[in-house]
Amino acid sequence: CTRLASAQTTDISGVINFYTEAKSINCNSIKVANSAGFNKGDKVLIIQMQGAVVDLSNSSRFGEITDFNNAGNYEFGVIEAVVGTELILQNFIQKKYTISGKVQVVRVPQYIDAKVTGLLKAKAWDGTTGGVLVFEVSGTLTLNADMDVSGAGYKGGQASKDYYNGCSSGDYYYTIASGEGGTKGEGIATY
Repeated sequence: CTRLASAQTTDISGVINFYTEAKSINCNSIKVANSAGFNKGDKVLIIQMQGAVVDLSNSSRFGEITDFNNAGNYEFGVIEAVVGTELILQNFIQKKYTISGKVQVVRVPQYIDAKVTGLLKAKAWDGTTGGVLVFEVSGTLTLNADMDVSGAGYKGGQASKDYYNGCSSGDYYYTIASGEGGTKGEGIATY
């Protein structure tokens, strides 16, 4: 099979995704905070960023996940129609999502051939959307620059400020007010 015409290569850099918060999900539709940037035929990623439950006891089990509560679930879909702030997908949504667990919808750019010409990155996670870089290339991806999502994901914790109590502390967690420990960073569970 010979190729009659070569596809044009798309130069990409910066933030190439659109992100929006999912407000509700029903069968094959998602009500979102903002549908700007989403169009019929767009491929999207639906992903639940948080919502897991962890053990909060002052024991060696502290921080252990007790229920994922759908955190980490994700799937791809294709938009059939955009009606106001509702994205109607071509197919039914397959996974379960807990809306309070920070579900976001990310537009997935699709390219035949793409060339990364400048730093390719994700919008920083703001507690509702971001932290994800996703795209699809069916032909050739040329990397003439870096892809870097460093620091764009969950926020890190803060270290304890000038506290030292020797080796006498034996608890598994401390309140921030005690000054005996730093804060936990973000993750799939909120604390």
